[in-house]
Amino acid sequence: MKVADAMNEHVPHIETGTKVTEAARKLARTGVADLAVVDGHGRFLGVLSEGDLLRAVLPAFSDLIDRDSLGKGYDLFEEARARVSDQPIEIYLIANPITVARTTTSRVPPASWPRV
Repeated sequence: MKVADAMNEHVPHIETGTKVTEAARKLARTGVADLAVVDGHGRFLGVLSEGDLLRAVLPAFSDLIDRDSLGKGYDLFEEARARVSDQPIEIYLIANPITVARTTTSRVPPASWPRV
């Protein structure tokens, strides 16, 4: 089976230069865990992971247990959110992921391929 026979060509994507806040909105809107990142010409550059964005704004556990209230822990989250929300997504880009050509023949059934 060729990769093209099972691939989805309509993958949610975002352009370089987009701010983290807009990327987070698009992740929420589309319900996907990763966005393809493309340049202004639509060339694939990498992947933006929801998990990487979450780790950027979640306080370290050790910082949370040093606080004496949940509200103070939430303040840490808000500080991190404010710090990263206007950053460009390139900071969190997984660049040069392993890719295959659509004409590649797979000996592995599509049901066992990783979900993107």
